[in-house]
Amino acid sequence: MTTRALAGVALAVVLGLAGATAVADTFELTLPRGSKLIEGDRYASGRGFRDTYDHVARQLARRKVEHQAVAPVRIRGVELGRFLSRDPATPWQAIQVYRRDDRTVIAFIRRASAPAAAP
Repeated sequence: MTTRALAGVALAVVLGLAGATAVADTFELTLPRGSKLIEGDRYASGRGFRDTYDHVARQLARRKVEHQAVAPVRIRGVELGRFLSRDPATPWQAIQVYRRDDRTVIAFIRRASAPAAAP
């Protein structure tokens, strides 16, 4: 196998692993096409605010996740919509979709882990 072919195989493996990690980081919810990881649990959406908010709402409905949708509001130039989990089994407590400075972001707020029981 040539060095160039080996590099191609290595790149394919790395991209494949990155794709598997992205699914776990988004708690198995599909993000809009073109979305990219910013850092941690925040993603820049590939779509505008309203399309992204509606996309997340459809994903939660499709997966039958019990949640409360907080209608989008605009405060001081920031548009914000939230989805609050009503199911204690979900690893996320809330999903925030917001637009600031012409950038739409999807942020997953992880559920705080339960404190360890005293012996």
